[in-house]
Amino acid sequence: MLIRATDPEEPGELGNGNFIPPGLVQHLAETGKLVSVDLTGVNLNTKEIPAPVRRYVWYRDRGRCRRPDCATPYDRLTIHHMRYDGPLGTHHPSYLATLCTHCHLIRIHRLGWK
Repeated sequence: MLIRATDPEEPGELGNGNFIPPGLVQHLAETGKLVSVDLTGVNLNTKEIPAPVRRYVWYRDRGRCRRPDCATPYDRLTIHHMRYDGPLGTHHPSYLATLCTHCHLIRIHRLGWK
């Protein structure tokens, strides 16, 4: 997940705090395998998940439940917090996952799947 790459001469910053070289950022952008999310100015500690974050998580997860063996249709998915109290903000994309209702309610809340 690329969080920031605003200048083509600077490295891209990943969600985990690591960096990738500018050439790789450019290559990923040219091949269409890069979604840039600039969270500058987005309040990640609001009551609701901000729209740019929601769009990014949906795109990152490809409109599918994150549980590998789940084939639930996209119209039955929700964005779920896997973590609430991280240092990057309540609604940071790295704390969110797209899950179907079954995996969200049964497997996460009842069975504790992570």
